[in-house]
Order: sequence, then C-alpha cells, then structure tokens
Amino acid sequence: MKHLTNLRTPARAAILAVATTTVLVLVQAPVRAAAPDPAASTAAAASSSAAAPAADSTVPPSADGSTPVTTPSAAPVSPEPTSSASGAGASPTPTTSPTTQAGTRAAAPAATPSSRQGARGVALQALPMVTLTVTGPWSAGIPQPLSGKVIAIQPGPVPIVLQSWNGKVWTTRTTTTANNGTYATTWAPVGPGVMTWRAVASQPGYDQLVSDSVKVNVVAQVMITVSAVTAADVAYSYRAGCPVPPTSLRKISMNYWDFGGYVRRGTLIGAASAVAAYKSIFTTIFAARFPIRQVRPVDYYYHGVKGASAASDLASMAADNTSAFNCRKVTGNPYRMSRHSWGDAIDFNTVENPYLTPGHIYPATGKYFLNRHRYQKGMILPGSVVATAMARLHWLWGARWSNPDYQHFSSTGL
Repeated sequence: MKHLTNLRTPARAAILAVATTTVLVLVQAPVRAAAPDPAASTAAAASSSAAAPAADSTVPPSADGSTPVTTPSAAPVSPEPTSSASGAGASPTPTTSPTTQAGTRAAAPAATPSSRQGARGVALQALPMVTLTVTGPWSAGIPQPLSGKVIAIQPGPVPIVLQSWNGKVWTTRTTTTANNGTYATTWAPVGPGVMTWRAVASQPGYDQLVSDSVKVNVVAQVMITVSAVTAADVAYSYRAGCPVPPTSLRKISMNYWDFGGYVRRGTLIGAASAVAAYKSIFTTIFAARFPIRQVRPVDYYYHGVKGASAASDLASMAADNTSAFNCRKVTGNPYRMSRHSWGDAIDFNTVENPYLTPGHIYPATGKYFLNRHRYQKGMILPGSVVATAMARLHWLWGARWSNPDYQHFSSTGL
C-alpha cells in the first residue's frame, strides 16, 4: 500500500474501494442474542393470566314449588339444573332417610390478592368459591339448617344470600354472613315437596360467587313436642289463686295447616293431664288438613293490658286465635271461673266459630259465620273432623248450650 500513490488513478481507486467494503462488513456483523430470563417470562405469563376476566358463575334452575318472597336482581340463571350431590348435572332422587347434599361453585381467578403470584412464580392459592350444604329430609314448619364455606376474594365478613328456585326465578329466602370462611343459618319451609337451593356470596367490586344447586326433600308432619311450663311462660295468664300452678301445665308445640294451605308452627299452653288429648286432636286435624288461623298462648294478648284477663280473651278471639289455658272468669259472666283456668278447655278458630250470648257476639266479626248451615273454611259443624275427633275423646262441645259457643270444647263440658 505504501506505493499506492505511484499507481495510476483508476487502479488506485479500485484498491481503496475493496478495503473500505471489508471494514464495513466487519463493523456490521450480527451479535448473538442472550438467553431469556425464566423468572421474567413466568412473571409476564402470570400478569397476562391475572388480567383475564373472572368466569361467570351461574346456577341452572330446578323447580321446587315453593312460594316466592323476593326476586333477586343478581346472579343470572341458565336453563338446566346442576347438583353436586350426585355429580354435575345430576338430579338426586328425594329420600326419607337422612342425606347430606352440598353444592360448590368456584370462580375463575381474577386480578385479586388470592390469585397473585410471588416474584418467582409461586403456585396459585385456592380459587374463590362458595359452598352450600343441607341435610334432609326437612320437616315443613320447622327451622332447617343451611350452612357452607366461603373462600373469599378479600379477607373479612362476606354477605351470603340463600335462594330457592320456585319454578320460574331464584327467590331470596334468608340472608346471613360468613365469618372466618364459614356460615350457618336456618329457614322454615311451609309445605312438602322438593326444594332446590343455592348460596350467593357478594363482595363490593367483585363478581358474585354462586354455589352449585342442591336439592332437599321436604315432608309435612305434625311434629308435636311437649315441654314444661315456667312462670315466665304464663306471666300474665296465671296469677296467685288460680286453680292450677304453672307446674301443672305443659307447653305443646305442633305443626298445623293454615288457611292458605301452608304448614305453620304454633304453641298451646294446656293442662299436663290433657296432653294426650291435645296431641290426639292436633294429629287428627293435621292429617285432615283442617285449616287453623293461628295457635298462640293467650299471654301474647295480654300485652299492654296486664291483669285484664277479659280484655286478653277478647283480643285473642278477635285475632281468630286457637288457645287453651287462661286463668280468667267466663267472658260475659264475671261470677264464674272459665274452664280455661284449669287448662283442659280449648277454643278453635274463634272468628269462624263465634260465642253467642243474649246481647253479644264474640268476637264481633263472628257475625258473618252465624249461618251454621252454610259451610265456610275453618268452621266446626256437627259431623266435621274436629267435632268427631273431640267426641271420641269425650270432650264436650259448647255448641250444645242455649247460648252456643261454637269454638269451645272441654273435658268436663263446662
């Protein structure tokens, strides 16, 4: 090259061009890329997964024939039932033996604390979900247990809504709160049949969690229980000097059919010596589905009129209440103690079966039922189930009196 200047101009130009090209090629040669960082790749994948929307948790419907209370605006419904009791999509056959069924529905992972990964891509925590467990069969009229667990999106209490399917929509029956991941509550069914339930958990800012549906069989039976009576149970209807003390009384609770055809639960205070008769009559009434408006101890009607036994009796009759013990004088006759003071007398459906005196109708609304030849729901007529059952027990009916008392039966005829 030192003699390059001695070359002719064309030759010298050619040599310079070749040298320059060689230098450019060396400068622009490609560089091999470094291997990717596994931790960075895993973190990126986790970020992409966390950004995905949570799955829509819905529970398909299944008819239970129950009566709606309110229609929830939440949780969508799809057309086919699912039940985790017998596997997805199964419809377990109701049984009269005790069974436990549970429904579980998990939500897809969302960008929440329960689905985040650590810097090195640790495994996901448990997915958010809510479960529902019921044990059957249930007895109508009796509060029945509903319980379950919640794997929450955020820590703290979680509101739970318990819903049943009425054949058209999911309806809210009761609400509770899950604390520390569990909840438990009760609800009293009002009629026989198969009910389908689900649990819905809600947290502000997140999609609802909905359990799988769970079926339970409900049976209708009288379910009579008997327990001792305390002074507090008869705080108003008993007083010193009454014919029998609280220790000679019993609290009798039973199911009965109301005027709407639903099973309700009531309580009667009566004489311990009359328990067998009360159990017999309410068993017969329940089997015949004879309607009763309500069954409450008369103490309920002493509210605000403590010691005024006559007023409590009038209030109880006006409420169409069925009751037994009440230490008081005969309504309309302040000179004689009523047989209710001993607890072996009972009044049924007091409006449909009024008590007549020469100058009064008790209660006043009973005048619409004075025509005893035209049967109306809840009336007691000769040959009817109530009259026949009480006659078998040798309890006498007040309808035979010159001033008929169509509601009244007693073991002594008084």
